[in-house]
Amino acid sequence: MVSWENPEDNGGTEITQYTVECRQPSQRGWTVVSNDWTKRLIKAPLTEGCEYFFRVSAENKIGVGPSIETKSPVLAVDPIEKPGEPIDFHISEIGKTFCFLKWKKPDYDGGSRNIGYHIEKKPKEAEEWERIHKGAIKETYFMADRCIENQIYQFRVQTKNEGGESNWVTTGEVLVKEQLVEPEVKVKLEATLVVRAGDSIAIEAAVKGKPQPDVKWTKDESTDEIKKGPRLQLETGVDFSKLLITGARRTDSGKYIITASNSAGTSSATGTVNVLDRPGPVRNLKPSDITTDRCSLHWDVPEDDGGCDIYNYIIEKCETKRGVWSVHSNAVITNKAKVTRLIEGNEYIFRVRAENKMVMPFSPTDTPGPVMNLEATDIKQTSVMLTWNPPENNGGSEVIHYIVEKREIDRKTWATVKTELQPDKIPVKVSGLTPGTEYYFRVTAVNEYGSGVPKVTPTSYLASDPVILLLSEQKKSKNYLVNFYIADIPGPPEGPVEISDIDSDACSLSWNKPLEDGGSNITNYVIEKCDVTRGDWVTALSSCAKTSCRLGKLIPGKEFVFRIRAENRFGVSDPLQSERMVAKTDTFLLVLLDVPSEPLNCRVNKTNKDCMFVAWDKPETDGGSPITGYYIERKERNSLLWVKANDTVVRTTEYPCAGLIEGLEYTFRVSAINRAGQGKPSKKTDFVTARTPVGELIDNPLLDVTKNSVSLVWTRPKNDGGSKIIGYYVEAMREMKWNKVNRKPLTERTLEVTGLTEGVEYDFRVTAVNIAGLGKPSEPSASTTAQNPISKSQTSVHMIT
Repeated sequence: MVSWENPEDNGGTEITQYTVECRQPSQRGWTVVSNDWTKRLIKAPLTEGCEYFFRVSAENKIGVGPSIETKSPVLAVDPIEKPGEPIDFHISEIGKTFCFLKWKKPDYDGGSRNIGYHIEKKPKEAEEWERIHKGAIKETYFMADRCIENQIYQFRVQTKNEGGESNWVTTGEVLVKEQLVEPEVKVKLEATLVVRAGDSIAIEAAVKGKPQPDVKWTKDESTDEIKKGPRLQLETGVDFSKLLITGARRTDSGKYIITASNSAGTSSATGTVNVLDRPGPVRNLKPSDITTDRCSLHWDVPEDDGGCDIYNYIIEKCETKRGVWSVHSNAVITNKAKVTRLIEGNEYIFRVRAENKMVMPFSPTDTPGPVMNLEATDIKQTSVMLTWNPPENNGGSEVIHYIVEKREIDRKTWATVKTELQPDKIPVKVSGLTPGTEYYFRVTAVNEYGSGVPKVTPTSYLASDPVILLLSEQKKSKNYLVNFYIADIPGPPEGPVEISDIDSDACSLSWNKPLEDGGSNITNYVIEKCDVTRGDWVTALSSCAKTSCRLGKLIPGKEFVFRIRAENRFGVSDPLQSERMVAKTDTFLLVLLDVPSEPLNCRVNKTNKDCMFVAWDKPETDGGSPITGYYIERKERNSLLWVKANDTVVRTTEYPCAGLIEGLEYTFRVSAINRAGQGKPSKKTDFVTARTPVGELIDNPLLDVTKNSVSLVWTRPKNDGGSKIIGYYVEAMREMKWNKVNRKPLTERTLEVTGLTEGVEYDFRVTAVNIAGLGKPSEPSASTTAQNPISKSQTSVHMIT
């Protein structure tokens, strides 16, 4: 709105109109806003956020008079009002000397984006509220860490913007003291964990309690703590503990007890594990009641049933003169049995095996053993001759026939060539081979009890015709039959590479087979991708059997190149490279995205016994996409693992990492996140010990003042930070700068500062120091002018400027 008054002199004739003009400071020309003579209050159409100068000139019948101009530019912004009150103000955590406060932004910001907060506290006995921070807080949380243990407090917060301050929001009264929570342990197993021998055993337990409980694992009745080993791994975090045993054995069966202890108490939980395996051997096998054609057997059950009930026994017999075992019965359910149909005068030995429900023991049979000396000869493009000798052990029965099978080297299944090959048909010709293909062959002997153990050729054979070489030697010619083939890696796939179905994060590729397969079938294709802006090749798909594929995990707006390699049993070919392709974006503007660079200047600003404030600066580059948040990780000095300190993304550049263990040393690092993903972590901070810092001194250090000296006296801090106070430093402010008075820490709590200038005002403050470092300085003394009276002191130090 632009307004003005009528001119004092209308020039002797009536004013016909007013002309209102505006311009931005960077412009020279004026723009007419209105020339309506009926209005002296004009609403000007402006652009928000820009500055403008205005001028108005009056006009009568004679002409236009001189204009009047605004002296300073006016910013076009909406009027700003007071903001609303913070929402959900509460105390989320209470410690020995701190309260962690949280709240949410107000629903109404008053038209200003520059929102801040003020926080105050009040002990129960106090009448006035005390501000507990300097400046305005931008975050929606605050650590009030200068509380006195066992004192009752109230806290309040208000919102502040350029338009003013909101009403206060106050918490109820709260007692500040260390919260002790008895440990609670819960093993995440609903029933007994059953695994097979050789598998892994994984037991996880949820652990709660304050302070952080100490956790240990034991087994069965033993009190010895389970330690890490080659097969055993332990991992314990803030709220969990995991036990992992690889290569499970029967001896790993039993009860595993996890015990959590802290100053509030102890809690335990149990998880039961049963490892299933083959049953052990039967015991005390004895024959009895021997007659001409039968006998009785009796035995004791195995000491170890393998983890489940034994439901069957297998009895085998062997004539000592033949040395061949045969099954007498495989359906014995008790630990005794009668063996019949023995031959009078023959000597027998017996053996018994137990069988349980889950794991079958190896059961030797009376089927034939493997054939002997299996080999392929007379190899051609479509056929081969196989020859072998009968098995050394026929299972106590003559071999009836043989089963002949073949398998291409690139396949996993066997194809039957002959199902019932008679023993007098050896050697046998195998026909129907594919030229240039490699094959394995196997033969299985069969007797009246069934098929025996198959025998596989020791090497593969290539279906190809032999080459005849003519060698000359002293005018004599000899023909040699040489069977060979040339094998090599395949040639590159044939182009072109067709790129289709392009999306923001995926595309489809297709190509043609190589012209040369290197003498062996193509078994696989390897596809690689390259982000043109980065220039490095990475594997996008390592296993592709077809000449087409669908690739994902592309970054929108990025330009990519692809290349494809063919693979056979001898190696990988040279690549076939595609043309460049740009992944689609959600808008018409093409933006090349990358992950952000690492955050800068990562540091620990504030330390407590179970909480540290970690701060950092924004990365130098955001990768072309706004940074959406940060992840914070922490690591103990003696640990190799980095652990996430925040559950959700942090959107500010400072975060309180709570849940620390007092006395342990921690280091931190931070990673930035944008649309392209998570960037590299920052440089880690120095190791900092979780310890309450030395407290602030109680009273202002001032006693007597003269024209060139002042005597200071102060008291010990209420909180020594858990370590003995080793001295004090005194500082004096002059010309808006704090200067140290003493070089070395003072052991006494009095000091005379000399060398002051008469009539000049000074401020003094004192800082205590312990083994952990400097504490917070005392509140500055009231400004003191160097002037006479007299004072006494115990120590005299000349002020250092």
